[in-house]
Amino acid sequence: MIKRFKVHNFKNLINLEFRPAVLNLLIGQNNAGKTNLCQALHFFALASRMSLKEAAQQVVGEVWNLTNAYQDNRFIDFELEASIVVDNQTRDFTYLLSLEAETHAVTGLQMLKVANERLTLAVEGGSRTLIGNQFGQAELQDETKAGRETLHARIPEGYSALCKLFDEQAHRLSLIFRQYLAHWAYFNLSPPALRSSRVTGPFPLLTPAGENLGHFLFTLHNQMPALTRSLLGALRRIEPKAEFFAFSHPDPEHLIWFLADRQGRRFGVQHLSDGTLRYLAICCIILGLERAPDFFHPPPLVMLEEPENGLHVNELKPLLNRIDRSGKAGQFVFTSHNQYFIDLFDKDLEGLHLLKPGPVAAEMVQPDPAKVRPLLEDMPLGELHFHELLT
Repeated sequence: MIKRFKVHNFKNLINLEFRPAVLNLLIGQNNAGKTNLCQALHFFALASRMSLKEAAQQVVGEVWNLTNAYQDNRFIDFELEASIVVDNQTRDFTYLLSLEAETHAVTGLQMLKVANERLTLAVEGGSRTLIGNQFGQAELQDETKAGRETLHARIPEGYSALCKLFDEQAHRLSLIFRQYLAHWAYFNLSPPALRSSRVTGPFPLLTPAGENLGHFLFTLHNQMPALTRSLLGALRRIEPKAEFFAFSHPDPEHLIWFLADRQGRRFGVQHLSDGTLRYLAICCIILGLERAPDFFHPPPLVMLEEPENGLHVNELKPLLNRIDRSGKAGQFVFTSHNQYFIDLFDKDLEGLHLLKPGPVAAEMVQPDPAKVRPLLEDMPLGELHFHELLT
């Protein structure tokens, strides 16, 4: 579970610190930095399992203008403090990642490389360094030697040392930490993508836009029938006739899926509304974390942009109520401009985060729950936000 995340010089985020609860909502004006914070978290996680260039392309779609345009600083800094249960014991990790973004004089492309990287584990009386890496010269603790031996390695430029670990015995704790980051997921669900017939994406994760929804449902249907039944049960709130999923496989690269009623009548994805598809995808995310915890251990961070889009207001609260507030299924971060969705967080004020645009950088304000609760007696939370009474 994330205790603290700090990012510096990533787009409009300068020395911004984020302390998430289990259930979190980012609110604020357009271009305040809500999506940038989600992208910073997503990029940070992807950098643990692919090249920095690939991570930037997947998250931002480009490899320029990653640093703040108003800062004469070529370094991007991330810091994470997180607790993970390992062998029934809570272990506290701190991971620092500092990147140098060297801008090409002609093209403007920013070439990313690791300037400094350090993964430490809290132990009695102090901390233990598992990974130390400066500009590709890495020192990796051999955990089989009880911390008495350090391995030296040269890390390829453009990769983190965490990304290049492979020895499951020598680097067991580091790899558990990497597995935690690997499960972090960001979603900005797109109805055209949700209708895609392409066979793509890793199961059991949806891609950020949801273009592998059909492949996900097909794999779920074959491997996890109990979870499929739970998903259909949730879907019947808005599609009462949904009895089962049906599939057609015209070729190895494509899969077409249908909803079918009890008599076997099929309804293709082009006949389903955008809201129904988004509702189904969100149910896949929440129910998957709830019903298949072994796939997602340690429990991840899940970011979902504007989940209310296309959904009837009556469906929003039941979706939120499905989330386990204990954190056993992970932490959730939502963004929203919708007054009714914001209202639903009046019992989760510890997870309310307001981002405000500034001339150079975003500012994050976490309203004091003790001050907000008395105001709720006169006005709902969404209205308090739109009247700027939460600052």
